[in-house]
Amino acid sequence: MKIVGHGTGTISNTAKKVNELGVSKAQVDTARWLLLTVETDDVRYRANGEAPTASLGHRLYDGDVLDWTDPNGDYSSMIKELRLIKVTNDATVFVTLYS
Repeated sequence: MKIVGHGTGTISNTAKKVNELGVSKAQVDTARWLLLTVETDDVRYRANGEAPTASLGHRLYDGDVLDWTDPNGDYSSMIKELRLIKVTNDATVFVTLYS
């Protein structure tokens, strides 16, 4: 497993893709694993390409980590389809991508 990119971004009213969080589309396209830390407030996510809403999607609380780094898994399609949106206030997320 090697790091292919790091990024950070603000999650607000519009659902964001991983490549809108300070990593390139090329980095997202090569990533098999992801580690994402939520900071400052809660977010919701969906990993099927559909946009989450403030009340629909898996909730990640401030301080939670979305850990898709199981070396036996391949999360590449979920990483490409991941969308995040804020629940109440803007939230900062930090993401690391691995291949």
